[in-house]
Amino acid sequence: MGRSVGRAAVLDYQTDGVGGVAGWNTVNTARDITVTSEWAEADASAKELVDVVLPASMSLSVEAELVTDVDDTHYKALQSAYEAGTSMGFRALSKASTGAGWVFDGVILQWNETKNRKDEQTTSITIKPTPSSTAPAWQDAS
Repeated sequence: MGRSVGRAAVLDYQTDGVGGVAGWNTVNTARDITVTSEWAEADASAKELVDVVLPASMSLSVEAELVTDVDDTHYKALQSAYEAGTSMGFRALSKASTGAGWVFDGVILQWNETKNRKDEQTTSITIKPTPSSTAPAWQDAS
Protein backbone atom coordinates (compact mmCIF):
# COMPACT_ATOMS: atom_id res chain seq x y z
CA MET A 1 0.00 0.00 0.00
CA GLY A 2 1.39 3.39 -0.95
CA ARG A 3 1.30 6.43 1.22
CA SER A 4 2.26 9.99 0.60
CA VAL A 5 4.74 11.14 3.18
CA GLY A 6 3.23 14.61 3.61
CA ARG A 7 3.24 18.17 2.33
CA ALA A 8 6.63 18.82 3.89
CA ALA A 9 8.00 15.54 2.50
CA VAL A 10 11.50 15.50 1.05
CA LEU A 11 13.48 13.23 -1.19
CA ASP A 12 17.20 13.28 -0.40
CA TYR A 13 20.09 11.47 -2.05
CA GLN A 14 23.72 10.86 -1.24
CA THR A 15 25.99 9.93 -4.15
CA ASP A 16 28.20 7.55 -2.17
CA GLY A 17 25.38 5.66 -0.47
CA VAL A 18 23.77 5.67 2.95
CA GLY A 19 27.05 4.91 4.73
CA GLY A 20 28.97 7.51 2.72
CA VAL A 21 30.36 10.88 3.66
CA ALA A 22 29.40 12.98 0.62
CA GLY A 23 26.48 14.58 2.46
CA TRP A 24 22.74 14.49 1.81
CA ASN A 25 21.25 16.61 -0.99
CA THR A 26 17.57 17.53 -1.11
CA VAL A 27 15.83 17.27 -4.47
CA ASN A 28 13.97 20.60 -4.32
CA THR A 29 12.01 19.85 -7.50
CA ALA A 30 10.50 16.65 -6.01
CA ARG A 31 6.79 16.60 -5.20
CA ASP A 32 4.10 13.97 -4.74
CA ILE A 33 6.45 11.53 -3.01
CA THR A 34 4.85 8.13 -2.41
CA VAL A 35 6.41 5.30 -0.41
CA THR A 36 5.08 1.81 -0.98
CA SER A 37 6.00 -1.08 1.30
CA GLU A 38 4.40 -4.49 1.16
CA TRP A 39 5.03 -7.88 2.70
CA ALA A 40 4.98 -10.95 0.48
CA GLU A 41 3.02 -13.87 1.89
CA ALA A 42 4.40 -17.27 2.83
CA ASP A 43 1.92 -20.11 3.11
CA ALA A 44 1.94 -21.51 6.64
CA SER A 45 -1.28 -23.51 6.34
CA ALA A 46 0.07 -27.05 6.80
CA LYS A 47 -3.19 -28.92 7.45
CA GLU A 48 -5.42 -25.94 8.23
CA LEU A 49 -8.85 -25.59 6.62
CA VAL A 50 -8.21 -21.89 6.12
CA ASP A 51 -5.10 -20.49 4.47
CA VAL A 52 -2.73 -19.13 7.07
CA VAL A 53 0.07 -16.83 5.99
CA LEU A 54 3.21 -15.33 7.43
CA PRO A 55 5.10 -12.28 6.18
CA ALA A 56 7.99 -13.49 4.01
CA SER A 57 9.91 -10.54 2.61
CA MET A 58 9.16 -6.87 2.23
CA SER A 59 9.23 -4.96 -1.02
CA LEU A 60 9.86 -1.22 -0.90
CA SER A 61 9.64 1.47 -3.55
CA VAL A 62 9.62 5.25 -3.65
CA GLU A 63 7.87 7.12 -6.43
CA ALA A 64 8.25 10.84 -6.94
CA GLU A 65 7.29 13.43 -9.48
CA LEU A 66 9.99 15.95 -10.29
CA VAL A 67 9.54 19.25 -12.03
CA THR A 68 11.78 18.81 -15.06
CA ASP A 69 14.67 21.25 -14.80
CA VAL A 70 17.64 20.15 -16.88
CA ASP A 71 19.72 22.98 -15.37
CA ASP A 72 19.13 21.85 -11.77
CA THR A 73 22.18 20.13 -10.25
CA HIS A 74 20.12 17.55 -8.34
CA TYR A 75 17.90 16.73 -11.32
CA LYS A 76 21.03 16.14 -13.41
CA ALA A 77 22.59 13.96 -10.68
CA LEU A 78 19.49 11.73 -10.57
CA GLN A 79 19.30 11.57 -14.35
CA SER A 80 22.97 10.59 -14.59
CA ALA A 81 22.53 7.89 -11.94
CA TYR A 82 19.50 6.52 -13.82
CA GLU A 83 21.27 6.47 -17.17
CA ALA A 84 24.32 4.72 -15.67
CA GLY A 85 22.30 2.33 -13.47
CA THR A 86 24.26 3.60 -10.46
CA SER A 87 23.01 3.13 -6.92
CA MET A 88 22.88 6.00 -4.44
CA GLY A 89 21.72 6.54 -0.90
CA PHE A 90 18.10 7.76 -0.66
CA ARG A 91 15.87 9.14 2.09
CA ALA A 92 12.14 9.66 1.69
CA LEU A 93 11.23 11.62 4.81
CA SER A 94 8.11 13.31 6.17
CA LYS A 95 10.10 16.54 6.61
CA ALA A 96 13.65 17.73 6.05
CA SER A 97 16.39 15.73 7.86
CA THR A 98 14.47 15.16 11.14
CA GLY A 99 11.38 13.53 9.63
CA ALA A 100 10.38 9.88 9.68
CA GLY A 101 10.84 7.68 6.65
CA TRP A 102 12.86 5.04 4.82
CA VAL A 103 16.62 5.34 4.34
CA PHE A 104 18.25 2.94 1.88
CA ASP A 105 20.72 2.44 -0.94
CA GLY A 106 18.74 2.19 -4.13
CA VAL A 107 18.64 2.54 -7.86
CA ILE A 108 16.26 4.49 -10.08
CA LEU A 109 14.50 1.86 -12.17
CA GLN A 110 11.97 4.03 -13.97
CA TRP A 111 12.31 7.49 -15.54
CA ASN A 112 9.23 8.86 -17.33
CA GLU A 113 9.29 12.37 -18.75
CA THR A 114 6.17 14.23 -19.86
CA LYS A 115 6.59 16.70 -22.69
CA ASN A 116 3.41 18.75 -22.30
CA ARG A 117 3.19 21.93 -24.29
CA LYS A 118 0.66 23.65 -22.03
CA ASP A 119 1.65 22.51 -18.53
CA GLU A 120 4.99 22.35 -16.77
CA GLN A 121 7.07 19.37 -17.77
CA THR A 122 7.49 16.68 -15.15
CA THR A 123 9.51 13.52 -14.66
CA SER A 124 8.19 10.56 -12.68
CA ILE A 125 10.77 8.27 -11.10
CA THR A 126 10.64 4.96 -9.24
CA ILE A 127 13.41 4.02 -6.82
CA LYS A 128 13.92 0.56 -5.31
CA PRO A 129 16.50 -0.81 -2.87
CA THR A 130 19.63 -2.43 -4.24
CA PRO A 131 22.08 -4.84 -2.55
CA SER A 132 24.17 -2.94 -0.03
CA SER A 133 26.24 -3.39 3.10
CA THR A 134 23.67 -1.11 4.78
CA ALA A 135 20.18 -2.62 5.01
CA PRO A 136 17.13 -0.43 4.35
CA ALA A 137 15.96 1.08 7.63
CA TRP A 138 13.10 3.15 8.99
CA GLN A 139 14.26 6.45 10.50
CA ASP A 140 12.05 7.70 13.32
CA ALA A 141 11.28 11.42 13.56
CA SER A 142 13.57 13.29 15.92
